[in-house]
Amino acid sequence: MTPKHLPVLALVLMLIEEVKSWGWALLIMVVGLFKGGGLQALAGGLAILALCLVLVGVRYGRFTYLLDVDAVTINTGLFVRKVRHIPYAKIQTVQRQQWFFLRPFHLESVTLETSGQEGKGGEAALYAVPLSVATAIEARRHHPKPTEPTPAMASQAAPATPAGSSYRIDAHDLNVFALTSLGFIPIITGMFWLIDKFTDLAPDSWQHTIDNQMAHLAVVLLAALVVIVLVIGLAVSYLNILQRYFHFTLTRTGETLTLRAACSKPSVSPCA
Repeated sequence: MTPKHLPVLALVLMLIEEVKSWGWALLIMVVGLFKGGGLQALAGGLAILALCLVLVGVRYGRFTYLLDVDAVTINTGLFVRKVRHIPYAKIQTVQRQQWFFLRPFHLESVTLETSGQEGKGGEAALYAVPLSVATAIEARRHHPKPTEPTPAMASQAAPATPAGSSYRIDAHDLNVFALTSLGFIPIITGMFWLIDKFTDLAPDSWQHTIDNQMAHLAVVLLAALVVIVLVIGLAVSYLNILQRYFHFTLTRTGETLTLRAACSKPSVSPCA
């Protein structure tokens, strides 16, 4: 079988991932631009974007995958060729994510999480592949290649497969979970960080105006401002959890757990 190349739309996802990894450098360039760096900061930012484009182009050209009988084979590497074999038996979770610009082309991104590894070393991503890829991987995970039965295997009775069962979160439980979540803390922290960065990057005339306005505000108004920030953080966290876990359903079929939500494809993993 011949390894397959990724569709052209995979370049978009790879570029987003590459820009994220260079985000710190781009942030420094933006700060330098606002601080009066001028053409030097702009040239540095454009150079980083050009480098990201080159790296993504080479990475895309070197990336191939193959769905073999027993394993998924992924070939990567910019300068040194790397070949990774992932046996279907070691795949614990198949995550499927379909961005809005992939839907018209019936494509999706597939992330494979393997057992016995931690961090990014236990994951493999296939960008913008046809929907049939994840379906084929799941089918081969659950129905591996049959082996010749041995006398010992024949003497053992096959264990009974437990009946399937499912759980679907109701509106009350979802609201309780959303209201008691601490997800608002990083949101509020990020809002204060943005405010602090804005004061650093804003022109001096703006800072003086803001300082004068704050000096005339009463303590009650300042407390009200803090409360408004807290309410915004709680509302954003609440809405985020609602859209993530709306129609959340957990189904057990034999030794497999299938997680479904309204905003994502099903995620499959073995029972603990």
